[in-house]
Formats: sequence, C-alpha cells, structure tokens
Amino acid sequence: MIRNERVRDTAMATIKDVAKKAGVSIATVSNVMNGKVSSESETFHLVQEAAKELNYRPNYNAKNLKKGKTRLIGVLLPHLGCPYPDIYRGISKVLEGKEYYPVLKLTENNRLLEKDILESFFDLGVSGIIAVPTETQRGGIYGQVEAKKIPFVAVERRLEGMDCNYVVFDNAALIERCARRLKERYGENRIFLLHQKGYYSADEDCRTGFMRAKAGREENMIAVNPERDEAFKKIYDLLIQKKGQISCVIASTMNLAKAVCEAAFMLKEDIVIYALAGSGWNLHGIYRNIHLIKRDMVMAGMKAAQILAEQEKGDKDISTFYLKQRDFWQEPELTWYAPSRQLHVLALESEATDVMEKLSESVRAR
Repeated sequence: MIRNERVRDTAMATIKDVAKKAGVSIATVSNVMNGKVSSESETFHLVQEAAKELNYRPNYNAKNLKKGKTRLIGVLLPHLGCPYPDIYRGISKVLEGKEYYPVLKLTENNRLLEKDILESFFDLGVSGIIAVPTETQRGGIYGQVEAKKIPFVAVERRLEGMDCNYVVFDNAALIERCARRLKERYGENRIFLLHQKGYYSADEDCRTGFMRAKAGREENMIAVNPERDEAFKKIYDLLIQKKGQISCVIASTMNLAKAVCEAAFMLKEDIVIYALAGSGWNLHGIYRNIHLIKRDMVMAGMKAAQILAEQEKGDKDISTFYLKQRDFWQEPELTWYAPSRQLHVLALESEATDVMEKLSESVRAR
C-alpha cells in the first residue's frame, strides 16, 4: 500500500517539489525547463536530476492554454530528398528545449497540397511557420499567413512581394563560380544548366549565375519538371538530341543530377555533373560521378528556427539572412563501372522467378 502511494506521489510531482529537492527556487526550475539556463551549469544538472527522480513532466498544455499559444511550429518542406532532411535536422536541433514542437508536412512541390497544409496549420493554431515554399507569390495562401501575423521564415526560396524573414544561400554566386571553372576546362557552349520549372527563386538564381559566367547560350539552360519520371524522360531525350555536344551539366537539385547520371550511364555518355546539395551528402555506385556544390543546410535550418523563435517573442525585425559558403570546388573526374557479366540469384520458384529467367535471357541475347 505504501509502495503504491509513493508511485502516485512521484507521478504527480509539481515544480515546487522539484525546486525543493534541487535546493533552488521555483523560478530557477522554470528557467531550466524553458531553456534559459546553460546546460553546462551545475544548476541545470541539479534541476534535471531532481526532475528525473521525481518523474516530473512540465504541463506545457496548461501553460500554453494560459498563454493562448500552442507552441507548435509548422514546418513545410517539398520532400525528404537531399537537402531537406538537413534543414529539418537544424530546425529540430534549435527548437528542442525551447518549448516548441515542429509539425512536419511535405508538399511534393504541389501548390494545392501546400494550400491545404497551411490551412491545417491555421486550424492547429501554430505559433509560427518555417517553409521552403512551393508558391512563388505573396498573394493567396501566404497572403493569409501575413494577414494573420503568424511568425514566418522562408528558407531557400523567396516569395515575390512578401515582406518576411528569409534564410537563403547566394546560389547565383555558387553557380557562377562553378560554371566559370568548367568553362576554363571545356570551353563555352558545352556546359548545360538544368533547373526546375516553377519559377522558384533558387532556380532563377541559378540561371542568373550561369548567364553571368557566360558558359553557354540561353538554349543551354533547360527547365525540367521536378517530377522524377518526367524529368528523366526530358533529360534522356536531351542527351540523345545533343549527343556528343554536352561535356558537363550543372543541376539545381540533386534529383535532377541523379536523373542526368542515370540517363548518361544508359547512353554511355561521359558527362561531368555538378549539383547544388547539402553538406556531408554521400553518393555511391553510378552516382559517384556527381560532384557536390555543398551548402550547410543544417545551419540554414538552425538559423531559420532561431529567427522564428525571436520573431515569435517580438524580438526580431524582418530581414534576409544570407548564409556564406566556403569554396566547394572539386576537380571533375569520371568513374564509370562496367556492369558485371554474371549475376547469381537464389530465389524460390514462383512466377517472379520465371520472369527473371526470361529477362536474363533477353539481356544475354544483347
């Protein structure tokens, strides 16, 4: 009976109990829980240890209802391909311990889906929004974000006519630097730029940088649908049409770079590929021919979260933050791997096995 009573008491421990056990004031415990005390300090460890022993959990729901805030942060990304996981990692790293909770949603670069997601954020009563927007204009759904005065930070892409916080890279300078160096090696008009359709500001910046480098004509800049299958088809057709005329391709996204690499591999074309990417991205197999224009996307996410937290508290003016990038240059080297002539497969007998045998006969015939 005593043991059950003790479990009940620790489960219902209050902030006052934690303060008493740690030998500090209630205000100090509150500051520790709100991330206002250094995690390196002795006080922080005393309070955390006391809270752990008492099984204390702050009642954030009650606190947020009292303040009229949910402490939820809507995070809107196009997808979870490179480099967007890095952005989310940075956002989560900063929001952790600040009583903010990210709600991640993916738009797949679909504006109608983006609109629905943002409306659901409104219904949730989010305290702020961090987005890599699919929409390109201030009007419409983002006009509502502005009208509702929801703290908002756009990362990587800008919204035309919208006065909000931005965290961006100077993609134009990165592409210009890359194109100039490639032009020195391959000459003009043998370098192509692939970018996404949709008039995203990041892709427009890539066009600007490419033109400044004077590495190719206007027709050397190809707009491609970001949808993977359609992108591959257009790139495959382009490589056939321009056979022997393309020495290198600069891609505005990693998905486009991969599509170029796959098409070139199938057509046995030797093409150097550079792609805007995050940092620390590793590629294997045929993708080793892709050279990365690295950008610290983790830092971009961290900076966006810091700006949002400051804006939500009313301590931040609207601004554009440009992240600087160190020299990324990597000498282009092609590494092609000849496919193995033999493949040993252990499989249970089934219809799929029969199909595999027929396919192997077809390959052998070629």
